[in-house]
Amino acid sequence: MCLALAYRIWLAPSCLVLALAVNRSLCEAQEPTGPPSTIVAGAPDESITVEIVEGRLKAIEESAEFDEVTKGRLRDLCQQAKQQLEAAAIQQDKARQFDQWVITAPTNTETARRELDEPMPEFDMTSTAGFSLADLDRKLSESRTQLEQAKRELADAEAESQRRAARRLDIPQAVPKSRERLANVESDLAGLDTLGDPESLRLAKETLLLARRQAIRSEISALEKELPAYNAQTELLRNQRDLAARRVTRLDQDLARLRDLVNARRREDAEAQAEQAEADIKSVPLSLQPFAQNNLELAEKRLELAEQIQAVTGEFGAIQKQLADLTDEFKRIQNRAKTDSSSTFGLLMRKQRASLPDEPSARRHIERRQRTIQEVQSDLFELEDRRTDLADVDAETRSALAKLDLQRTVLRESETEGSLRDLLLKEKQILDNLIDDTNHYFERLVDLNTEQQHLVGLLDQYADFVDEHVFFVRSCTTLSPDDARHAARAAIWLVQPGSWLAIGKAALTDARNSPISVGLAVVALASLFYYRRRLRRHIGETATVASRRTCREFLPTLRALVLTILTGLPWPLLAWCIAWRMELYSNEFARTLASGLIVVAASLLPLELFRQICRRRGLAEAHFGWSEGVLSILRPNLRMLILLVLPLILLAATLHEQDNELYHNSLGRLCFIVATAILAVILHRIFRLKGGVLQEVIAANGGGWLDRTRYVWYAAIVFVPLLFAVLAAIGYYYTSWLLMERLQATALLLVGLLMLGAVAYRGVLVMRRRIAYQQAQERRAERENSGDASGDSSLLAPEEEVVELATIDAQTRQLIRSLLLFAGFVGMWLIWVDVLPALGVLKQGRLWPTEGVDGTIQWITVADVLFTALVGCIFFFVVRNIPGVTEFILLERLPLDSSVRYAARTLIQYAIVLVGVIVICSALGITWGKIQWLVAALGVGLGFGLQEIFANFVSGIILLFERPIRVGDVITLDNATGVVTRIRIRATTIRNWDRQELIVPNKDLITGRLLNWTLSDTTNRILLTVGVAYGSDTRRVRELLFEILRDHPNVLEDPEPRVTFEQFGDSSLNFLIRAYVAKLDDRLETTHDLHTTIHERFNQERIEIAFPQRDIHIRGDERNESTAQQQDLPESDDK
Repeated sequence: MCLALAYRIWLAPSCLVLALAVNRSLCEAQEPTGPPSTIVAGAPDESITVEIVEGRLKAIEESAEFDEVTKGRLRDLCQQAKQQLEAAAIQQDKARQFDQWVITAPTNTETARRELDEPMPEFDMTSTAGFSLADLDRKLSESRTQLEQAKRELADAEAESQRRAARRLDIPQAVPKSRERLANVESDLAGLDTLGDPESLRLAKETLLLARRQAIRSEISALEKELPAYNAQTELLRNQRDLAARRVTRLDQDLARLRDLVNARRREDAEAQAEQAEADIKSVPLSLQPFAQNNLELAEKRLELAEQIQAVTGEFGAIQKQLADLTDEFKRIQNRAKTDSSSTFGLLMRKQRASLPDEPSARRHIERRQRTIQEVQSDLFELEDRRTDLADVDAETRSALAKLDLQRTVLRESETEGSLRDLLLKEKQILDNLIDDTNHYFERLVDLNTEQQHLVGLLDQYADFVDEHVFFVRSCTTLSPDDARHAARAAIWLVQPGSWLAIGKAALTDARNSPISVGLAVVALASLFYYRRRLRRHIGETATVASRRTCREFLPTLRALVLTILTGLPWPLLAWCIAWRMELYSNEFARTLASGLIVVAASLLPLELFRQICRRRGLAEAHFGWSEGVLSILRPNLRMLILLVLPLILLAATLHEQDNELYHNSLGRLCFIVATAILAVILHRIFRLKGGVLQEVIAANGGGWLDRTRYVWYAAIVFVPLLFAVLAAIGYYYTSWLLMERLQATALLLVGLLMLGAVAYRGVLVMRRRIAYQQAQERRAERENSGDASGDSSLLAPEEEVVELATIDAQTRQLIRSLLLFAGFVGMWLIWVDVLPALGVLKQGRLWPTEGVDGTIQWITVADVLFTALVGCIFFFVVRNIPGVTEFILLERLPLDSSVRYAARTLIQYAIVLVGVIVICSALGITWGKIQWLVAALGVGLGFGLQEIFANFVSGIILLFERPIRVGDVITLDNATGVVTRIRIRATTIRNWDRQELIVPNKDLITGRLLNWTLSDTTNRILLTVGVAYGSDTRRVRELLFEILRDHPNVLEDPEPRVTFEQFGDSSLNFLIRAYVAKLDDRLETTHDLHTTIHERFNQERIEIAFPQRDIHIRGDERNESTAQQQDLPESDDK
C-alpha cells in the first residue's frame, strides 16, 4: 500500500519528466553523437521547476503513509532541489543581464563619452545672494552629503574595476570545473536505476539531480557570457570611473567655495554685531554700560570663534586631502608589491617610508585637540545656562533693574527699562549665534580629530606594510668595480675643505648667537673630563670597602655605579653635544654628519660604560665578583671595538643619511662590510671556546646546555655579522643595516640585563650577609641568656618553620633570573617584531574575537597567546619563589613573629595567584561578564562534588586570618601533641616529639576541639613531686624547695611558685612543686636542673629522699622462723 501511495504522489510530475526524457532520447537518437561539450552548451533543462518541487513538498507533508524519517529524507532532497533551482534562476538572470550589457554597451559608452567632453557646471555663487547664515549652513550640509555620495560612487566604480580584473583570471578556471561537475551529475543520473532505492526515494534523488544539472548549465551559460560583457563595457566602465572622479573633484571644489562663503558670512555677522555693541556702549546710560560691554565681549568672542572655525575647516580639508592621497598611494604600493621585487621598487618604498608624516606629532595634535574639545564643551554649557536665563527677557529685565541704583541716573525709569530690554534682546541674539557657532566649532573639532585618528591608523598600516615587504627586496646591485669609482667620489665629498670650513663658520656663529647653551655644554664636558681621574679614585675606594667579606652595606655599590656612569659619560656626551648643535646649522653636510654622530653616540655610550665597569678595581671586579681571567679578555677587546668599529660606523651612518644613493651604496656599504668583519673577529676573541669569557662557566657546568650547544652559539655569535656582510655585498644592504641595528639593540639589551642582574645579585649577597650577621647576634644573645643550656631542650621546643638563609638566597636568585628572562623576551620581541615578517604574522593570526572596553571588537592573535603563556610562566616562577623574596625584602625588617610572617607569605602567594589568573584571563579576552554563569555552575557542581576540599580550603583561609593556631604553636589534638609546621590550602602539618608528621584537614581544626599551648601566652607550669622519709622536718624541706626555686633563673616570680605538703604516702611524705617557666624551650632543662639541685641540697641537709618500703611480719614455728626470714627480705623499688 505504501508503494501504491508513492506512485500516486509522484504520478503526475513523473509522467511529465518521463515524457520529456523520452522526447530528448528520441531527439538524441536521431542526431549524430557529438562531444560532451555540445550537450553542455545547450539551453538549460526546463524539465523541472520550483512549482513542481513545491507541489511535491506539499504532497509529502500531506501524506499519512510515510513515517517521519522517510518524510524528513524526502523533504531534505526536495529542499535541496528547490535551492538548486533558485540558484539556476539567479544565474539565468545574470546571463540575461550580460546579454543586455552587450546590447546597450555602445549606446551607454557614447553617452558617457559625450558627458566627459562636456564641461561640468560650476557652482553659481549668485544663487546664494539672499541666503541667511542658517540657509548657507543647510546648503553646506547638502553639498557635503552629495560629495560623500560621489565618493562612494567612485569607490564602487574602482572596486568594480578591480573585481572584474580578478574575474577575468577566475572565469577561465571556473568553466572547466563547472563542466566537470555537470559530467558528474549526468553520470549520477544515468546510475540512479542501479542503486536499488525505493521508488519514492529514487524519484526525489532524480529531482535533485535534474535541478542541480539545470543550475550548473545556467552557471556555465552565465560564465560564458560574462567575459564578452566585460569586454563590451571596458570603455564604458573607464568613462564612468572618470565621470565619478570628475564629479568628486567638482563637488569638492564647490564645497570649498561654499565653506569659504559660510565662513565669510559668519565673520561679517560677527563684525556687524561687534560694531553694534560698540555703538551701544556710546549711546546707553552709564548705569547700563556693563550690559553693553558684555554684549561687546560676546560679539568679539564670536568674531574670534569665526576665525577659529575657519582655521579648523582649513586644517580639516588639508587632513582629508592628505588622508586621501596617502590612501591612494598605499593602494598603489600594495598592488605593486604583489609582482615587483626590484631594487628600484625597494628604493621607492624606503623613500615613501621616510616621507610619511610624523606619527608621534599627529598623536600629540590629537591629544591637544581633545583638551580643546573639552574646553569648548565647558564653554558651551556656560553659554546655554546664560541663554536659559534670557528665555524670559521681561523677567530678566525687571531682575536687572532691581539690582541697579536708579538714584544716580538722570533718565526716567521707563527709559532705562526700555534700553536695558533692548540690550538684553541683543545679548540673546548674540548668544543664539554664538551657541550655533560653538556647536559648529565643536563638531568641526570632533570631525578633525576623527579624521586625524584615521590618518594615524593608516600611517601605522603603511609603515608596517613597508617594513614587512622592504625586508626581502634588494636595495642595490651586487658589489662591482663601478662601486670603487663611486666610493672615491664619496670620499672626496666627505673630505672636501669647503664643507668643513662651513661647519667651522657655523660653529662660530652658533657660539655667538647662543652663548649660554654652548657655554653650559662646554663647562659640563670640561668638568667631566677634568674630574675623571678623581672619580676613578673614588671608585677604587668603594672597591676596597666592597671587596671585604664583612661588607654588609649596598651603598658602596650604588655609589660606585653612579661614579662609573659619570666616568663613562664624557666621550658619548661630547659626540651628542656636537651633533645637537650641528643639527641646527643650515649646512646640509653638517646635518648629515650630525645624524652619523648621533648613531655613534648611541653606540659609544653603552660600550664606554661597560668598559668602565670592567676596569681594574671597578664594579665588575670588586662588587660583582667577576674573575680576572674574564676581565682580562674583555678590556682589550672593548677598547679595540671602540677604536676600530665605531669610526667605520660613523662613516657608514653619515653616508646612510645623505641623499646620494651611489655614495651610500658604495663607500657606505664598504665601511659597513669592513666593520662587520672586524666585529666578527672581536667576537671570536671574546667568545672563543678555549680561553673565552665563558670557559669558566662551561667548565663549572660540564654537560649542561651551554656546554652541549657551544658550537651552535659560537657559530651564531661569530658568523651572523659575516652573514650581514655577505648580504650587503650581494645587494641586500638595507636589510643588513636594519638587522644590524636590531642586533646591536639586542646586544645592548642583553648587556643591560647582565648589569642589572649583577647589581641585583650584589644586593642579594649583601642582604644575605646582613641577615646572617643578625642571626649570629641573636644566637649569641640567646646563649648568653640561657646560660649553659644543653641541647636536650630542643626535644620539646616548638619547631617553627622558618625560611632558611640558603632557601632565601636560592629563591631570590631564581626570581631575579625569571624576571630578567621575562624582560629579555619582552625586549627582544619589541626589538624584532617590526623587522621579521614571521613575527608580524603572529600578530595577524586571529584566533577568536573579544569585546573591548569601549565596545569595539578586538581579536586575540597568536602573539597574544604566546605573550600570555610567557606571563603565565613568570607568575608561576613568582609564586614559587615569593616566600623567600618576601622574607628577604620586607618581612624580616618588620617587628613580626614567625607565625605572622608565615601567614603573610601564604596570603601573598594566594593574592599573586589570583592576580595572575585575572591578568591571563583578561589578556585572552575572558572577562567576568562572559564566564560568570559558567563559574557559578562550576561552583555549585564542585561545591557538591568536592565539598570537603572546599571546606578545607575555606578553613585554611580562616586559620590564616583568625589564627587560632600558628606555625610554631604547640597543640594537642585527639591525644596527639606536636608543633604546627605548615598550614597549606587543604591540610595542616603537625610534627610530634617523635619527629612524626600528622596531616590534619583544616576543617577538623576549625570545627573540632584542640588545645593550643602557646596561643596567647607561652608561660607553662612544671609539676614536680618530691617524697621525703617519715621523720623528716617538713618545714625545713619546704624552705629548701623555695630556696631552690628562687635561685633558678628560668623559674618565674610571677606567677610565683608554690610548694605544698600534699599527702602522707605509703613510704614517704609527698611535697608538690608548682613552678612556671616562660617558654616551652625551658621546660625540660628546668626540670632537669631542679631535680639535680634538690638531690644535691637534700644530701647536704641530710634529708632522706624516701623510697618504697614493705614490712612483712610472719607468725609460725620457731624452727621455721630463720628460713622464713631468709626468704622474705624487705624489697625496694626505685621508680
